[in-house]
Amino acid sequence: MTDHGQLPLEDKENTKASASNTKWDPTYHPRLDSTTLVHVVDDVVVDNAGWWKGTPQSGRFSPGRHVNEELCYNCGWNTNMLRAARGYTSRLKAVYVRGNYALYEVGPNWLLRDEINTRADGAADDSAAQAHLKAKGLDKLLPLVEMHRYGGGLDEKFAFTIMSRARGVQLSEVSRHLTEEQKWSLGSDLARYIKTWRSLTSDRLETGDGKQLRDFPFMCRNLGPCRDVPYEEHEWLRQLTPTFRKLLLASWKETPLHEYSINEIPEMLRKWTENVDKDIVQLKADLLKDYRPPYMTSTNPPSSRYVFTHGDLNETNIFVEKDESGKFRISAIIDWEFAGYWPWWAESLGQKTCLRGYMPEDGFCPGYDPEALWGLMDEGTTMGRILNDLSLGGYDMFKHTPSGIDEWIRPPFCKCKPYVQLYEGRQAKGTPYVHYTEVHTGPVKCDDKTNYFEDYWDKLVELEQDKLEAEAAKLPEEK
Repeated sequence: MTDHGQLPLEDKENTKASASNTKWDPTYHPRLDSTTLVHVVDDVVVDNAGWWKGTPQSGRFSPGRHVNEELCYNCGWNTNMLRAARGYTSRLKAVYVRGNYALYEVGPNWLLRDEINTRADGAADDSAAQAHLKAKGLDKLLPLVEMHRYGGGLDEKFAFTIMSRARGVQLSEVSRHLTEEQKWSLGSDLARYIKTWRSLTSDRLETGDGKQLRDFPFMCRNLGPCRDVPYEEHEWLRQLTPTFRKLLLASWKETPLHEYSINEIPEMLRKWTENVDKDIVQLKADLLKDYRPPYMTSTNPPSSRYVFTHGDLNETNIFVEKDESGKFRISAIIDWEFAGYWPWWAESLGQKTCLRGYMPEDGFCPGYDPEALWGLMDEGTTMGRILNDLSLGGYDMFKHTPSGIDEWIRPPFCKCKPYVQLYEGRQAKGTPYVHYTEVHTGPVKCDDKTNYFEDYWDKLVELEQDKLEAEAAKLPEEK
């Protein structure tokens, strides 16, 4: 037989080799494309796969024993392993990367999540939430994937989670092709599961393992949650008041200030601020209202104020498959990183699926009056305006720390593929963004003793006044 370092360089005439019927067996080599393999029998190339090109120097495709080089700086594969691996193909394949964690396929049925032991990427919270559901006995009633986390102790920097692959396909892959009947069937499934996990209640805002929640309902878009939620709801709303004010004032500013005279602007801003403050007072009162009896329609209301909530029911987190009758069913619900005990209305905020109009009216708030929910959340309401402006401009309107971006660049992957890897400091360190109150027009104090928005809008007025004065200077003088 030919030594691995001395592969045949020509397709010789050989009747015996040409007649070989041996086929590549993919059983232990998932995802290896057999059409790229050169098949050699008794030093004769039977199938060159279209890339075997004649007479390269001996050893070009397999390094000699004197060569010892790293070939992949992520997995550590090197030339010694290449020579030794005469029957091995990695069953681990990276399929997804976010921040400082990666997801690997482990054969056809399992996934491995390589993660850091912080809350920056949400992996630890995802594992803890599903462990909480299992501890409460709901894993038998909900379509959860099997999950086992290793590491993650107080002094450990890393953790590894092995989980079963979700059956079926993501709802996002089929949502455009579903019939009305199929949507109603899936909507019924989702409503049943929501009702199941909402049977868990708590007397305070918290994760399943008792930590502070990350503020997913009012996170600045593209950053992920940038604030922790206090355990008490009134403290949470007090923390959010500056955010609410800024967003509502922005929505009130429908007409550019430069269309008003300078003398009109202060009074107009005063009225805007007054109206916004009234709206916020009413909103906070509405949110803090206890919507359990007599407001509830259920005869078995939650025993506590806060209900377990998934928090991110988008179409990529819901898997579906057809059952034996050909009907679509929900086969898995994944990514529980925002889950925990939230107010009764919170589940509807994280819902972004084609099933919203194909569920019972109280599908996202079982037992509660759905009219009360939409009265709080619809587009024209105070909350609706806040959520709309947050989704459109929340990132630009607020500052976060770390504010600067440190970057490190790793050398090219190899000479033939000169692609570098970029490390962004915050993600490399596993540090979450932290929200703080500062606007792009300059820092503004924000505490209980400061009229925050008078300062903020005064700054905008100054900018508009400068603009008006500059435009006036360009006008010809009156004679």
